[in-house]
Amino acid sequence: MDKKIFISSVNPVTVNATKVAFNKFFSNVVVNAQEVSSGVSEQPINEELSVGARNRVQAIKSSHENKQQIDYYVGIESGRVELFSSCDNFGR
Repeated sequence: MDKKIFISSVNPVTVNATKVAFNKFFSNVVVNAQEVSSGVSEQPINEELSVGARNRVQAIKSSHENKQQIDYYVGIESGRVELFSSCDNFGR
């Protein structure tokens, strides 16, 4: 039986990464992609990453008309995580 995945991005790299990851666990994976807004800044930092990913999943769940059963919803948000509060203190 196919596992149906709905991902919140049409970016080919993101879609392919999702397929590769799910294929490690399931033999038949069908990925549907839809672009939705994350609701965070263009270059999210720290907590905005998880907020943006959750927002994307909520957006695709809301827009999905449940015509077919979806097994997994995926939201991926790229950005950066600040490890140090200031570069001046780096290495000290």
